Amino acid sequence: MEEVYSAADFAVARAGAASLAEIASFELPSILIPFPYAADDHQTRNAEIFARVAQHLFLKRIRVNSRITYSEDPGDD
Repeated sequence: MEEVYSAADFAVARAGAASLAEIASFELPSILIPFPYAADDHQTRNAEIFARVAQHLFLKRIRVNSRITYSEDPGDD
């Protein structure tokens, strides 16, 4: 993975602890899409914190079909 991260301009990833540690160690800007069914929604909290302290975009909700849509408002469906 070191070669992949070193060659990357940015990352698109879930917000689990291991992914965030790797992204941080390579100082990659990222788009974080937390796994919505993680225990106690911990990935959402991880992404919120990570986005506040570094160059990361946090997408709370995302739908993938023929096009990708997202909402920054958790109340939007």
